[in-house]
Amino acid sequence: MIEDPKQFVEFLARHRLSSDQFLFMFLIYKEDYTSLYIYTEQVKGLHPEEIQDLVRRGYLRNENSAPGDYFADSFIVTEKFTAVAFDMTNKDAATEFWDAYPPILYIDGKRFSATAVNKELFLEKYTKKIGYSKRLHKKVMAALTYGKQINAVNMGIEKWFQSEQWNQLEKEMNETGTVKRYGDKEF
Repeated sequence: MIEDPKQFVEFLARHRLSSDQFLFMFLIYKEDYTSLYIYTEQVKGLHPEEIQDLVRRGYLRNENSAPGDYFADSFIVTEKFTAVAFDMTNKDAATEFWDAYPPILYIDGKRFSATAVNKELFLEKYTKKIGYSKRLHKKVMAALTYGKQINAVNMGIEKWFQSEQWNQLEKEMNETGTVKRYGDKEF
């Protein structure tokens, strides 16, 4: 994901996108329809020509039922948008989390598979929620590393992820003064 203003401006210029077009597609990608409707109804929104431009260029797919309708939640971002907007290393971040998560856990002396879920679907969910934020990915990985060290990883990967266990572990790390490290860098 774009992390500094200069990089963002260069990205917009290279792909001939306005910041409004990018924000519109980003909110759709995040499925943040509350913010999307606040933006389109109270802030500014996009003109139909700007949306048609995105559809014509293959960044958006219009799922509105009638021609001329522009209901914001009836648009879908395409692979073209995700490929240009986010680092292709996003899936690598999700895979790194998957590989670091203990595949087998023992709870009350019983052995179970902690990764007994559809891997591709899980990687997609991780990438969508976390993968394009390097800072958040590092936070998740630091919490997972800490959780494994203190034997606090005690549920399946999907439940751990959906319940955002990294937030609780981060609180504990802050309370105990544990240095939050992942890889070679502190954050």
